[in-house]
Amino acid sequence: MRKILTLVAILAVAFQFVACNNVAEEQNKEIEAIKAEVMKVHDDAMALMGDLGSEEVRISEKVTALKADTTLASDSLTAVSIASYEVAIANIGSAKAEMMNWMNNYAEPAEDATFEEKKAFYLAEQEKVNAVMNDINATIAASKEVK
Repeated sequence: MRKILTLVAILAVAFQFVACNNVAEEQNKEIEAIKAEVMKVHDDAMALMGDLGSEEVRISEKVTALKADTTLASDSLTAVSIASYEVAIANIGSAKAEMMNWMNNYAEPAEDATFEEKKAFYLAEQEKVNAVMNDINATIAASKEVK
């Protein structure tokens, strides 16, 4: 009888160990999935940085040309155009800076952080990087409207 109780106790401990390992493995998979999504959005946003730069150059060239054209210098329509171009350039600069700020402030959570802490960290970063991506997309769309 004593051997049976010992065997049951050993089996219970073994099952508990296996169950804990499965939970930890599932938690790691969940964390890695959220982290992968954060990195994917980051990579997609970085791919758009070239578009932001191209739009910035395109609009800056228009401003330079308008300012250089002395026949249009006193035209109020030209002044309005230049002002709208300069706003677009400022918005592009803000979108680029927002991306750089997110990257500079990003740091992996501590290795000994709990599952809940890691999950909260990556979900917060996902929210931040999604906001950056939305701003980049909106800025590109708005800058393309500037003719």
